[in-house]
Order: sequence, then structure tokens, then C-alpha cells
Amino acid sequence: MFRSQKGFALIELLVAIAILGILAGIAGINLRYGIAKNDLTTATSQLAADIRTMQQLSMEKAIDDTSAAINITFATGSYQIITDQSTNTGFSSRTLPSSITLSSSNGNTLAFNPSNLSTNTATMVTLTSSILPKTENKQTIIISRMTGRIRIDTSSTPAYRTEEI
Repeated sequence: MFRSQKGFALIELLVAIAILGILAGIAGINLRYGIAKNDLTTATSQLAADIRTMQQLSMEKAIDDTSAAINITFATGSYQIITDQSTNTGFSSRTLPSSITLSSSNGNTLAFNPSNLSTNTATMVTLTSSILPKTENKQTIIISRMTGRIRIDTSSTPAYRTEEI
């Protein structure tokens, strides 16, 4: 009598392992992009929240001190909010993930003082990811000079709206 052979041939196992390896590689690439997109969105949202906090602090300072501005100073991979110019102390200092760089349309400093919303013109602060494809690698915070409104633009070519200039 013949025994039926049950089990897998070596070639079948190798093909299955190769297919699993390819699928794992594709999933790994997508996971990397997902993490990079999340890092960019989180960093942009945190910076926008810090700028809003800076605006509120400057308005609170108007009650006590009408001369000192609150500044946010940008570097390539970090930023610092300085609330007391005389002692150069900061409210917070944040370092961005290593894949994200930061640039500003109006130099390295954005200042808010108690008597007006901003001492700068309308400003764009752009965060760029070195991992994501060019169509998705930028998020821009746009700050209106007159109203102090802050919005996040995720398009690859951000532009000021008429009321923001």
C-alpha cells in the first residue's frame, strides 16, 4: 500500500518565505512613511500650539509689563520660546525629530509684544520631512500679522490669503 505524503516540499516553504519577506518589506516601508508623517504632523501641531501660547502670554504680560516682548527663536532642528529678555530664560525649548527641519520666511525670530499681536509681517514657518516624498513632505504654519491668526497649510505650495498679509 502507498502511504499518502502529507506536508510541504522544501520549494513550497521557500516560496512562502519569499512571499512573506516581500510583504514584510512593503509593510516596513509604509510603516516608515506613516511614522514620518505622524512626526511631521505632531511637530507642526506642537509648534502652532506653542505660538498660540506665546500670543496668550504676551497678552497676559500686558497687564504687568508693557515693554518686554516674547520671542520664539528658530534653529534648523529646534526652537525656543523666550519669555524674559533680561534674563534670556525660556518658557520652553523643543527639539524636533531628526528627520524634520524648520525654516521661517522672516528670519530666525518671531516676536509678540503686549501692545500688538506681532512685530513681524505675515510669517510662514515651514517644517519639512527628509523621509516623505516631495508631495507630502511639508507643513506650513501661516501667521497673520494683523489678527495673529494661526493656520496650518499642508499643501506643497502654501500661500498667504488676502486677509493675512
